[in-house]
Order: sequence, then C-alpha cells, then structure tokens
Amino acid sequence: MESKYAFSSYISTCGHLLYTRLTSTESKGDQPFTRKSMNAFACLFVYFLLFSLLETSIPLGSLTPSRSIRDGDTLGSTDGRFALGFFSPRSSKSRYVGIWYVISSGTVVWVANRNTPLKDHSGVLTVTNEGVLALLNGTHNIIWSTNTSRTVENPVAQLLDTGNLVVKDGNIDGPDRFFVAEF
Repeated sequence: MESKYAFSSYISTCGHLLYTRLTSTESKGDQPFTRKSMNAFACLFVYFLLFSLLETSIPLGSLTPSRSIRDGDTLGSTDGRFALGFFSPRSSKSRYVGIWYVISSGTVVWVANRNTPLKDHSGVLTVTNEGVLALLNGTHNIIWSTNTSRTVENPVAQLLDTGNLVVKDGNIDGPDRFFVAEF
C-alpha cells in the first residue's frame, strides 16, 4: 500500500513542478524551454504514460463505494472462471445482472434482478457506504439490493473463485469476515 501512496506523491510532485515551471517568469524569457521546464515536461509525460498504462492494465476486481460497474463492464473472479455483469437472454431486450461461467459459453448461474429487469443499458451495480449491493436504473432508483442489517467500515464487493459474490470489510481478510454472500 505504501508504494501506491509513494506513486501518488510522485505524481503530485510532478504536476506541481510542471505548473510552477511553466508559469514562472523564468520560462517566459528569451528561452521559453529551459532545462527546468523540460524536466517538468518529461515528468508530466511519464505521469500520463504511467496513468494510461495503469488504467488499461488493472482489472476491475472489486466494487467499492467509489468503484461501480456499468452495463458493459464485468467483474471477474481471480481464476477467470466466473464473471459478473449485465446480460440479456437470447430473445429479450431486458437487462439483468448475473454471474456466469466464462468457460462454458456463458451459462448463467445467478441473477440479481430476476423479477425486476432493466429496460435499457443504463444500469449501474454499486456497493453503498454501508455495504449494501444495489442495482440502480438510469434515474438512479434502486431496483434491486441485498438485504443486510450489518454495516461495514470499508465495504468491498468481490467475486470469489467459487462464484460467490461477497461483501466484506476491505480492512480485514478472511472468509469469516463476509457480510453479504450471494449465489
């Protein structure tokens, strides 16, 4: 976790350095691109390069209150056997959230909103600050949610290698720390 904060600190430093170099009077003289401003530019270039690589290479492995999935996104188990996401049955335009086997041509094993399908592709699956999984439609109305009376300090929803979708406290590891389990 410390490397994540060190990286963020480095990025912030690079952004601040670039801003001060490019807005300083030193870079506005006869030589608009001084060695210091070029160093700041190089730092910014590295920032954008790393950010774009991180954004495309980190899989969406869990849901948090700040990280939801939208129709078109999937959440996968670490072993790659299961996926959670939005789907439509063959002859239907209705949208559902479900878990399916990836290997056996998408056999659905669990459906969240079986009785309340979405009418379009505007659905969002999220976990609330209290640890409740909620499916929202395009007008942000909850059309399906888990039923739990326990709250979680740092809620994280994760699709396990068993195909179970669980909500746990992200600060605590261990299977006995699951607060919500589906499927």
